[in-house]
Parts: sequence; structure tokens; C-alpha cells
Amino acid sequence: MKYNDNDFIKRYEQKTENLKHKKELLSNAKPNMNEVIDHRKFVENEDKKSIRKMQRKVNALHSENCKKDKEIKRLNDSIKSLKEELFLERNRVQEVNKIYEDFTLRVNSLEKEIQQQNDLIRKLQSEPIRVNNESRDSEYLAQIKSLSDQINSLKDVHREKILNLIENIDNLRKKISKKSIEIRELTVINHKLVKLNGDLERQNEFRANRKKGLVFFLVSDIRKMTIKFLKKLNRKTTIKKSVILNNNFESKVVELYGYIDKEEDIVLFTDLHGNKYSIINEDKDYELLTPAKATLEEGSRKVKIVSIYQSNKHANTSNNSEKKNYNKKKSNHTYVGDFSVLLVGGRIAYVRALSECGLNVSVYDSFKESHNILIGESKRAEIIIVFSDNCKHSIWHHIKREDPRVQEMYTTNIDAIIARIRYTAISLGLISFNFNG
Repeated sequence: MKYNDNDFIKRYEQKTENLKHKKELLSNAKPNMNEVIDHRKFVENEDKKSIRKMQRKVNALHSENCKKDKEIKRLNDSIKSLKEELFLERNRVQEVNKIYEDFTLRVNSLEKEIQQQNDLIRKLQSEPIRVNNESRDSEYLAQIKSLSDQINSLKDVHREKILNLIENIDNLRKKISKKSIEIRELTVINHKLVKLNGDLERQNEFRANRKKGLVFFLVSDIRKMTIKFLKKLNRKTTIKKSVILNNNFESKVVELYGYIDKEEDIVLFTDLHGNKYSIINEDKDYELLTPAKATLEEGSRKVKIVSIYQSNKHANTSNNSEKKNYNKKKSNHTYVGDFSVLLVGGRIAYVRALSECGLNVSVYDSFKESHNILIGESKRAEIIIVFSDNCKHSIWHHIKREDPRVQEMYTTNIDAIIARIRYTAISLGLISFNFNG
């Protein structure tokens, strides 16, 4: 086999061209990688800058809080010292008042003595002057003169002391009024500083909670999904519980409980979960909102009415006949009965509709009211409806699910709530009924 130089040269040139092409590709790829790295470094630097800014803001807010705390402490100390001074001034005023009272008592006693001396002087002056007693009378007159001089001097001294005491009392009252005004101003400043401190704390909490916002939204979404899942699970379990097998175990009969409803002149059956079904034997005359039991046709959305519960009167209607007639005339809903119903987590809009049915309705909000109110209301209520999606889970520590008065359901339309109340009242014997099947 001969060695061909031309083939060798061609192969060499082809290899060199391939190497050049690979080098060009690598050279073109390197700037792109450098750009990615530079962009990543730029983003990291920007993040570090934003973190440093946030840290500076936090430090500034912390220093402001420290300053405000020191200012509040200083104002509290000044208020305390002013209160102590005010207490001392009040004690001094009380002492001055006691001295003033003592002086007034002494002045009154001196005035009585002066009055006695004046009476003695008048008595002596009214007696006739005897020649034989001139020396004695002159002595009496000298004593009288000296006593009157002493009385006048005492009056002047006590008058000056009383005037000085009055001036001191006025000055002390002015000082007390000034101190009280200063204390009021300082208390106002203190309240403002406390308010500013609270605003700063709320701002800090808001900034901290902003970082947790994503977690909050995820938790709320998870909670909504769990509520939907529990609704579906509750519906499935209720349907499974109502399934009754025949003796031959071939066909399944699903029993549903609800009430008769009407939409656009079409009679329907609505179960306790608000699901609507068409009635097979709808040619019969049914009374609206009447509790009924139906069986679901297999593989369809049609039901057959098996039995109807017609409520005649409430079991304890001896004292409520007038109210019953009044509610039948003015109500948009059928009269149910005059017994107490507690809605745990219910809406205010339900109260009016249920009151039109003759019910005594009370609503408990677990997010605003204490558990003590729930305990008292549950003892008085004859039926308790718990809306699980609108109340705290802690209510089940005070209400038992096994209690026959308790019915758990989710927020729905008013007709479903009325039907559930009717069903519970029938099962508890609060409503006497006729059975038509």
C-alpha cells in the first residue's frame, strides 16, 4: 500500500480547521459565562447593599427607641419628684392651717379676756368715787391702763402674724397650682411619647411581618384547601352512613334527609348539605320547606320522596300562641317553633330570618367573646348549630359533639340551616309531627 501525501495533507488541514472552529466556539462561550458570573455578582452585591440599608434602618430605629425610653424615664422621674414636692407643700399647708386655727383660738380667748376687763373697767367707772379710797382708786386706774396697753399690743402682734400666715397660704396655693399644671403637661408629653414608642414598635412588627407574608399566604391557602377537603369528606361520610343494603345485597339504597324546595315553578328536594335533586313523584302537592326523607335513584340526580314530616305545633306552645300567629302572618319563612337556638360562628343575617320562623336566636362569636359567654349560652340553648369554618377549634373544649342538641355544619344558605334546625327539633321532640309515608 502506497502512502499518499495529498491525503495526509488534506486530513491535517481538516483537523486544523476543526481545532480552529472549536477554539472559536470556546472563545465565544467564555464571554457569555463571564457575563453570567458578573450578573450573579451584581445581584449578590445589590442584595448585600439592601441588607446593609435595612440593618442601618433597624439600628437607627433601635437608637431612637433607646432615646425615647431614656426620655420617658427622665419624665417619669421628674413627675415623681414633682409629686413628692406637691405632697410636701400640701403637708406644709396643713401645718400652716393648724397654726392659723391655734392663733384664731388664742385671739378669741384674748378677746374674751379683753371683754371681761372692759366690763370690769365699766363697773369700776360706774361706782361713786370716795374720798377715803382715792389711793386705792388710783391704783386700780393704773392697773386698768396697763392692762389696756397690753391688750392693744397683743392685738397688733397677733394681727401681723395672722396677715403673714394668710400671705404664706396664698403663696403656697399658687405654688401648688403651678406644680399641678406642670404635672399635667408632663403627663401629656409622657402619653405622646408612649404613643410614639407604640407606633415605632408597630412599624417594626410590620416590617418583620412583611418577610413572613409569603408564609402567611401559603398557610391561608393550605387552610382553605383543608376546609374544602373536610367539606367533601363530610359529604362522603354522610352519604356512606346513609347507605342501607337490601337483604339480597344486590342494590344500594341511599337515604337523604332534607326539605321540599321550589325554583321557577319546579319542585325540588334539598338535602341538609344544600344539594338539590329533582323529584320523581313531583305531581303530588307538597308544602314548601317541609322536612322530608327521600331515596336517591342509583346513577342519577333524582330522588323519590319516602316520607314527609309535617310540623303541627311546638311542644311547649302554651304561652306563645299569640307570637306564633304573629310570625305566621308577617314571616317570609314557615313557622318552625318558639325555642332557643344558639349559632356558634353564625352570621348576623341569619338572626332575622330565623326570628321570622318564631325562634329565639342568639349568636356567639368565638373570635371576640370569651368562653364563659359560650358556656352560659349553651346551657340555655335548646339547639346549638356550630359553623366549623367560622369559629375557633377551642370551642369543642366547652361543647360536646356527642350532645344531641349540637349540629355541626359549614356556612350555607338559610334554607339549609332551617331544615337542619327542623330535623334536630324533631329528633329532640321539640316539635310534634305527623308522619306521612
